[in-house]
Amino acid sequence: MFGPFQGREQELGLSDKEAHVLAFFVLTLLAVTAFPRVRKWDVGLACLIVAGLSEIIQMFTGRSASLYDWLADATGVVMAIAPMNFAAWRAQMRGGKRWKRRATDQFAKEVIARRPTPPTLAGVRRRRTSEAS
Repeated sequence: MFGPFQGREQELGLSDKEAHVLAFFVLTLLAVTAFPRVRKWDVGLACLIVAGLSEIIQMFTGRSASLYDWLADATGVVMAIAPMNFAAWRAQMRGGKRWKRRATDQFAKEVIARRPTPPTLAGVRRRRTSEAS
């Protein structure tokens, strides 16, 4: 981002904007994988902040900052996160395993709460000794 690499994407047959989309698509996928407990859109927001800061820093390194570059970065982020969220939304709408598991866990907690406590070993010994006498 900050080195003297302008124009290197053309060696791969990519335009500048395609390189931005690809770079932030991969960065977002890696970030979501690295932080699985963080919400995907929060990871995406962090990637957008990094993209914005990189454009601002480029102004001070002799390169040009561009709103269109940031929009290409945002496109890469959305392309990475949207399918993941769509899959989760679809599973929720169909009553997927994740949502059924929560209901089952809650049901199990309620059943366990209603179950009487089992007798302790000390209580069993006391009953046997009192029956024997």
